[in-house]
Amino acid sequence: MAFAWSFEGLALWSVLCIAIAALVYAMLLARQILREDSGSGRMREVWGYTEGCERLLEDAVQVYRALHSSFDICALSNFSPRGRPISDCRR
Repeated sequence: MAFAWSFEGLALWSVLCIAIAALVYAMLLARQILREDSGSGRMREVWGYTEGCERLLEDAVQVYRALHSSFDICALSNFSPRGRPISDCRR
């Protein structure tokens, strides 16, 4: 029983109680949000634009990844984009 009232025991119990309280609070907030109205017709229309925006961002990320990968290949292989070693390009 000495562990239950030591500093470590009290800290463990307080962290556990705070975590449970946070979960209860999150459930209350989720219930409140789910009870709310979904919005006017205009709000739902604007929400539909997010799909197009997400596709645009996904395309941009793919381009970025391709450029980043090609840069990594050039940097790791010690070659410039022209195919010559970087040490030759400095002269």
